[in-house]
Amino acid sequence: MAANESDELKHWAETWRTPEAEPSASDVARIVARVRRRTRVRLLTLVFECLLAAAALALVARFASADAHAADRPFAAVLAVAVLVFVAHGFWNLRGTWRAASTSVRAFIELERRRGERRRVALRAGWVLLAVLVVAYTPWIFMRLSGAARGRALAWLAALALFEAVVLAWLEIRNRKELAQWSELGHDWQDR
Repeated sequence: MAANESDELKHWAETWRTPEAEPSASDVARIVARVRRRTRVRLLTLVFECLLAAAALALVARFASADAHAADRPFAAVLAVAVLVFVAHGFWNLRGTWRAASTSVRAFIELERRRGERRRVALRAGWVLLAVLVVAYTPWIFMRLSGAARGRALAWLAALALFEAVVLAWLEIRNRKELAQWSELGHDWQDR
């Protein structure tokens, strides 16, 4: 979420905290427009994730090809199952987060709050996926590589795992803050 969006959410929550304060028509329109824009972004993200999953499955198919090393086939099977499970979980996790229950601003705010909760679940799954990949790749590296190549592969795995952990931690912090702001805004709307 951009800094100005965060500031705008804070401004709305502070402005509407008092019962007599009424949101302006432009504020309401901006909330609705933001949620609809974020819906389009979610759709593009879903398409990107499906393309990544397809690329991962193509890599798995390459690992499992007829001339593959014996260690590659079990590794490919683990990766294929992991990819398919996490894609299925991703679709399951998106249920009920595509459109607001009504056209009211309260419904749009509730939709964004639900999305924040679902992002929290998706980020937890991201940690599990990271652990599964590290646990799967480590024995494969030991079976397939030796000497300096093994050391480089383990260093790359550690660097990529660290990078992913930093990204996941940053996304969790960002999501926690955003979820709190939408929840506060939704709480302020409960009295209207």
